[in-house]
Amino acid sequence: MDKISLIFLLAAVFSFAHVGEAATSCYHCVYTTGGGIVNDARCVDPFDRSSGVTNVTTCENGCVKTSLLIDGVSETWARDCNTLSSSECVNTCRSQAGTTACVHCCTGDFCNGVGAIYSVSLLATMCGSFLAVFVSHFW
Repeated sequence: MDKISLIFLLAAVFSFAHVGEAATSCYHCVYTTGGGIVNDARCVDPFDRSSGVTNVTTCENGCVKTSLLIDGVSETWARDCNTLSSSECVNTCRSQAGTTACVHCCTGDFCNGVGAIYSVSLLATMCGSFLAVFVSHFW
């Protein structure tokens, strides 16, 4: 096998390494600036993993983080399980009549605990590519 083929093979293996995991651990919290029945101020953005959020749930379809801004006054953040299949959940922000709603989907453990959510497969692909280049250089 030539070095180029090996590089692509390793990158492919690492990019799909997370496929087949049984479940994902996700943060589970809600916060609204105007108050509410279930209100955890540690759920806001930017999210601080060291803030002590202990509500964690196991999810079959990955995690989701949603944010809602109403008339620039009231903000809500929620982190929970993705109830759609991974292929159906779309990262998007939509605005209408003074309200902006954003949905960010992800598939890695505790991935809904970051400000901007990046795909785990992108990180895995980058690591796999780096490893493949390293191996091909010294092999």
